[in-house]
Amino acid sequence: APEPALFLPLLSDKRDEFIGEGKDFLEINLGARTVKLYKQGKVFQKAPILTVGDPQGWGGSAVGLYEVESGNKVSFSGISEVYMPYALHYYGKYYLHGEPYYPSGEKLVSSVL
Repeated sequence: APEPALFLPLLSDKRDEFIGEGKDFLEINLGARTVKLYKQGKVFQKAPILTVGDPQGWGGSAVGLYEVESGNKVSFSGISEVYMPYALHYYGKYYLHGEPYYPSGEKLVSSVL
């Protein structure tokens, strides 16, 4: 007998599962440039994503299901030498954060939109 096909669930199916279970979670949609915070399975707050990382220079964020590994009011990137406010570290080198700024207080101006 042939083995059953194995496949990964769609992210939309996982989102619907989390909603049905009344979970708290973030849905980050880089294509639509939106972040949605769900509390007990309901959209609690929405915010726009103003810019994304350079997929050519550092590699874009891979589509997937991630857990937040840590959160800091301010994190420092030694590579970019900038502070990242409200930084959520979710995988490897990847962070979701507010507008980065240099130690001088000057905001980082990025050519990547």
